[in-house]
Parts: sequence; structure tokens; C-alpha cells
Amino acid sequence: MKNEKLPQSNTISRAPLSGSRKIYVPGKIFPIKVAMREISLNETQDKFNNKTSANAAVTVYDTSGPFTDPNKKIDLHQGIEPIRASWILNRNQ
Repeated sequence: MKNEKLPQSNTISRAPLSGSRKIYVPGKIFPIKVAMREISLNETQDKFNNKTSANAAVTVYDTSGPFTDPNKKIDLHQGIEPIRASWILNRNQ
């Protein structure tokens, strides 16, 4: 296990999560961007053949909201951007 610094209980951070990056995938049903996290994996070490092989990144659904996106401007007084508002209002028409 790496020697990583653990967050303090009174710390708020917008720093990207270690070993990953936030990406957006276009929605298949609605015209929205779905937040995902691409997680880098370490190489696999084959101890018998003394070789290493690369592992592809894993993509998972990201529920952290805009707060872990370094490209988003955060204003706690305004709240988050209503990215789903248009399709919510139009879905019953």
C-alpha cells in the first residue's frame, strides 16, 4: 500500500482523486453528459516469467458531482448547474 496522506475531517478538497480522471460520456437516451471516472491500473507482474503487462483503465460511474471536476467553477451560494432541467421539463410531452 502506498504511503498516502489521509484527508483531515475539516478539509475540503477539489483536487482530482489520485490515479484517476473525470470524464464525461454522452447520454444514450437524453442529451446530457454522464460523469464517469477513469481509473488507472498498475501493471500486472508475472513472477514466473519476470514480465509485466499493462492493464487497461477501468471506467466507473462518478457520483461526486462537479466538485471533483477541476474545469468547473463552484459557487456554493448558487448551487450546482441544472444540467438535466430541460429534459426533466420536456419528458412528459
